[in-house]
Amino acid sequence: MGSWEIDLVNNELFLSSTSKEIYGLPQDSSPSLEEISAFYDINTKDTIENALKQAVSKGKSWDYQILLKHLNGSETWIRSIGKPEFSNGKCVRISGSLQDIHNQKISEIELAKNNQLLEIISRVIEKFLLVEDWKDAIEKVFQLTSEAVEIDKINYFQKNEVGDDGEEYVTKMIEWRLGEDINFTENDTVQKLAVDDFPEIMDVLRRGELFIVNTSELPHCKLKENFERLGVYSNISIPITIKNQFHGFLSFKTCHTERNWSESEISFLQTISSNLSSAIQRTNSQKALLQSFKEKNAILESIGEAFFALDNDFKILYWNQRSEEIIGISKERALNNVIWEVIPRIKNSIVQKQLFYALQNQVNVHFEMFSDRRKIWLNINGYPSEDGISVFIKDITQEKLISEKIQLSNERFEKIAEATNDAIWDYDIENNEVFRGVGFHTLFGYDLKDSSPDIVALQELIHPDDRERIRVKFKEFINSDVLTNWFEEYRLLCKEGHYAFVIDRAIFIRNKSNKVTRVVGAITDITYRKEYEESLQAMNDQMAQHAIELERSNKELEQFAYVASHDLQEPLRMVSNFMGLLERKYHDELDEKAHQYIGFAVDGAMRMRQIILDLLEFSRIGKHEDKLTILDINELVDEVCVLQKKRIKESKAIVNFNKLPRIVSYKTPLFQVFYNLIGNALKYKNENEGPVIDISFEEKDGFWQFSVEDNGIGIDPIHHERIFTIFKRLHGKGKYEGTGMGLAIVKKIIDNLGGEVWVNSVKGEGAKFYFTIPKANPEMNME
Repeated sequence: MGSWEIDLVNNELFLSSTSKEIYGLPQDSSPSLEEISAFYDINTKDTIENALKQAVSKGKSWDYQILLKHLNGSETWIRSIGKPEFSNGKCVRISGSLQDIHNQKISEIELAKNNQLLEIISRVIEKFLLVEDWKDAIEKVFQLTSEAVEIDKINYFQKNEVGDDGEEYVTKMIEWRLGEDINFTENDTVQKLAVDDFPEIMDVLRRGELFIVNTSELPHCKLKENFERLGVYSNISIPITIKNQFHGFLSFKTCHTERNWSESEISFLQTISSNLSSAIQRTNSQKALLQSFKEKNAILESIGEAFFALDNDFKILYWNQRSEEIIGISKERALNNVIWEVIPRIKNSIVQKQLFYALQNQVNVHFEMFSDRRKIWLNINGYPSEDGISVFIKDITQEKLISEKIQLSNERFEKIAEATNDAIWDYDIENNEVFRGVGFHTLFGYDLKDSSPDIVALQELIHPDDRERIRVKFKEFINSDVLTNWFEEYRLLCKEGHYAFVIDRAIFIRNKSNKVTRVVGAITDITYRKEYEESLQAMNDQMAQHAIELERSNKELEQFAYVASHDLQEPLRMVSNFMGLLERKYHDELDEKAHQYIGFAVDGAMRMRQIILDLLEFSRIGKHEDKLTILDINELVDEVCVLQKKRIKESKAIVNFNKLPRIVSYKTPLFQVFYNLIGNALKYKNENEGPVIDISFEEKDGFWQFSVEDNGIGIDPIHHERIFTIFKRLHGKGKYEGTGMGLAIVKKIIDNLGGEVWVNSVKGEGAKFYFTIPKANPEMNME
């Protein structure tokens, strides 16, 4: 429902977004009153103008239903409500609402049409029942028929016996034209027709089938020539059968335009023809009144609905078998009794009120009700006349249940189509209709209001290289008796002109005969996945090449490490050993300066050897053979403290840790991390107080964060990055031992584990080192 407002002071019109959508206008448009008036025909414009005048001059509001004509030729029924506003006695504004009631209105029109046809059938039945000779009623029947379905001409042809020439003929017995009296004896060029001259129509009718055609659709033949000469544009002929034998036919013609006959119109004309067949049969049989009553009864019994007739005192005159079944009252108990006495439960009910109203006002009534006693839904139609009222009752329980299920199913289906990220499609094979969900717009850019394509149009969107494969597979599923679940990948054309990679999943739904009647599917856009797979494949190829190169490089590094650990250490051992021998042998002959030089040489050799060992250890990081295991970090830190026990005791250090977590990781690398960080805290202690080391953790989303905090000498922030670089020392070797490899080793270990390491510190205020360890699946690669 949309809103609107007319500013009479500034002569401006405002439409809400929903109102613009109802009119089919762009959201950024600002139409004037004159532009809006183009959406209505002359009569509707008069209605609107009169309502506006009444609102402005008399302050009257309005609420009416009108037909809106779109610029593209389509039509929409809307409900318009308007209310004026006055200021100082003058109308300054009119505001109101618009509601799209098209579906409801069309349903009402359709229902009214069906009710009208049902009323006509009731009156036709009544006309035929009230006469002994069907010809006495036929003119009124034809008039009613023409009023109901807009017929210009009606002919009744009757089959003749074979003539002297051996040919079979049909003779036109009656011709009725709109606006003219009926003619029973007119003799014209189509009074007598040879059956063999018109095989197009006669072969069909003699098989008991309907012949429906527009003249332009006929091939060149005598029938077409006759229709064109007589000005017939459209014709429907229905066979008349007597005792299951072809007796003749009724032809209903329109002489002003071609026509597509609706199912309800065809059914109505069939009923008229059926009743005419019965009437002719009754007249021709010349049976007694009892036999005639039986034939009338047969007509009423054949309609499939409960039917009963009441006189003006509501006494039951007729009660068919279906009435016995639906209402539960036998014919013997019902006939010649007042209906309220036969069925006391309908006293003061809607049924009694509606029948009273219909008979008193001579208007037809139509209503639905639920029978609490029989637990069924009933559709009741009453048609009054001067002599009483005819009532038709139909059990519509199944229709109600089916309608509710269909409505619920449609609502669920539409909600699912809106909620999913896929493009939902539903192919109704019997009607060759394809429903497309909102995913066709959100994923592929198509405007669902543009058209309702069939399955061929939908398949045309498939890439030419994929189309034939999909069509063959689709046809295979349609023709199969067992194939149900469809799954295919192909490329689909988007509105903007490019193709998207999609996965199409569908279910083929079959009837009891295993014939496919419906296919429901969902199309998933996998373009991103396809592109990702291609890029991933390229990356994998590149990584495979890198892995080969890295393996070769690692082998070279391992060879170098072996050489460094053996060949480079041998000269250093010789230097250290010979310096020791030199000092012991010539100890008394060397002066203090010489002893100092020997000390420098030995110390340098030892430091060089330690550097080589540290480099070897650094190169081996990540090459441990540990398996993932569940580590108790409390136990790990405790082991480190045991190894550092002497230094902890000598420096009177305090190491605080408690309730550290159990995590899944590699033991040796984490042991080395804690060993180096605790060792640094002990090494770089504050000279004025004993070391205090606090180890804590936080559990984060996807990783563990640990910290090792001390109260040592601290680190200037400008060196926070530098300290993790190999061989980078902030102090001379005379004050603090070591080669500057400890923190570099920590960083490489953490990097290999997929974590990060950093420090927060100010010089003279201690340091707090942080590192993270990603969480791992405890079942992965564990022994």
